[in-house]
Amino acid sequence: MNQNVEREIDIKDLILHILLQWKWMLLAMVIGAVLLGAFSVVKNKKAIESQKAAISVEQIREECTVEQVEAAELAYTVYLKQELLVNDLKDYINESIIMNIDPSETCVIKDVYLSTASAGEEPFEINNLNRVFENILYSDAVTEEIKTALECDAEGRFIHEMYWINESEDYELTKEYGGSVFVVTIMAGTTDDAQKISEITRKSIGESNVDKMGMDEVAFINSSMETGYDSLLAKTQMENLNKYSEAKTKLDTVVNKHSDLTGKAAELFDALVKTEVTEDKGSESYSIGTLISKKYILLGAVVGIILVAGIYAFIYILSGTLKKAEELSDYFGLRVIDTVWTEKKMDVLSKKLVKVFNKVNDSDKYSAKREYILSVVKLLSERQNCKKLYITSSDGSKDLQMIMQDLGSEIEKYGMEAVSGLEVYKNADEVKKCMDSDAVILVEKSGNSKIDNIQAEMKILEMSNKPVLGCVVVE
Repeated sequence: MNQNVEREIDIKDLILHILLQWKWMLLAMVIGAVLLGAFSVVKNKKAIESQKAAISVEQIREECTVEQVEAAELAYTVYLKQELLVNDLKDYINESIIMNIDPSETCVIKDVYLSTASAGEEPFEINNLNRVFENILYSDAVTEEIKTALECDAEGRFIHEMYWINESEDYELTKEYGGSVFVVTIMAGTTDDAQKISEITRKSIGESNVDKMGMDEVAFINSSMETGYDSLLAKTQMENLNKYSEAKTKLDTVVNKHSDLTGKAAELFDALVKTEVTEDKGSESYSIGTLISKKYILLGAVVGIILVAGIYAFIYILSGTLKKAEELSDYFGLRVIDTVWTEKKMDVLSKKLVKVFNKVNDSDKYSAKREYILSVVKLLSERQNCKKLYITSSDGSKDLQMIMQDLGSEIEKYGMEAVSGLEVYKNADEVKKCMDSDAVILVEKSGNSKIDNIQAEMKILEMSNKPVLGCVVVE
């Protein structure tokens, strides 16, 4: 192969290759138009509703007295506060660890610690102890360590629900050790999770600089674990669910009844709420024709076409296939015997595109040019004094095999012997056929035969020292 020759892309061939994908472009055009058309409907609907809501509120406000406006806005403020409470409770129920632990399968670990006061100082009050150790155990570092150990994405405030500090009821123990006893209570959905949290909290308390907190020593005394049904957890979950239900009922009451408002004040309140709860109250129906944007439909169609065209242009440029017959002479110095056209299984439009762009007609078909090709092959064979020809191709397309077989049978009518085969560059039997022949005829197909395969094919033929009489190129 001549490495100094740069490959050129024929714009006409590239355009033809893209246009032959018209079915995919049509599909992409429809999909793009539908998607952007739907987007325009949603966008325009929201814009119209927002505009109408804003106009409605301002119109009603102008018709109200000062007292009515104040009453409606006060009721609306109550509504917003209640809505915020409902949303907070809903988020807590959905995301909180406490609300998502099964009360019938819980594990509770109680780690008991003893702290002693520095010399000359009074023992710490329990409330002070709680505050000190909250700063240790509720720190970001401990929270992140627990999140990593449990592989959860809960926020810090939810992580803190899994453990807390409480006063010990074992006053005899406090009296005996002369310090303050406190308990870190840990609750989790599994024993493994509870033990992981216990280990992390023990480590954090042990590593803390307690001297600066007014204590000489913090000692771990003992630990106890209980598993099974947790009635307190079940009660807490039920209370939170009841709170949410009550808050939601109150919100619905505020929205639907507002019995303390009448006339224009009630109308203004409804308009204000509608701007906040459009999805809950439902939206006005509109005709698709009034919402859909022709500009977006056209844009979607154009984007779809450009996308498909770009993809197939990219594939065509980087495919590495034979683009036109001239490349064989430019790259490999081969004689092109002739270029023929085979009528593929195409739709009517594709056939017309091929004929228009390649300017081919029935006289360019292989059946019409066969006699000319055979006469050229016969002449070249006589010049080389060849009696046996090897017809081969680097591509295994069915139309190429048909042409190769037909050429072989017709050549034999001229008193010569012909054998055909495929991919001589990777088939030992084909190499043997080539060695037993006097010369070679190539049949390659533009758009299918790869330049790298033709190059490998030519290396084998050069090594066999067999002359290549020429190549028939199929379009």
